[in-house]
Amino acid sequence: MSSKRSSKLEKKVASDFAGGKQTIASGALPFWKHDIQSDNFLIEHKYTEAKSFSIKKQYFTDITNEAFKLGKLPMMVIEFIDRPELKIAVLRYEDAVALDGYLDYEPDKTKEENGIEP
Repeated sequence: MSSKRSSKLEKKVASDFAGGKQTIASGALPFWKHDIQSDNFLIEHKYTEAKSFSIKKQYFTDITNEAFKLGKLPMMVIEFIDRPELKIAVLRYEDAVALDGYLDYEPDKTKEENGIEP
């Protein structure tokens, strides 16, 4: 698929996130390998017309290391562009557990009631 189409898909994904911006040269620079940066995430975007996509551990290791240097969370977005389209966001397990706790947090309750150890 063309780099023009790839760029268009990345720009669309970037626009879905707060402060989302496509990386200059779309991750092709040796010192900046990732595709999208938002206020909270560093995102590696992959797309395919195939029915499946394999996630390589190295993809996540690289993006995790870079994201933590920037104080952001690592994420992969995998976009299946056949019909119907499907976008999947992949987070580390630890980040999903933290997000679950955040979504379950109730400000009127004490830390103990919210399951937070003092």
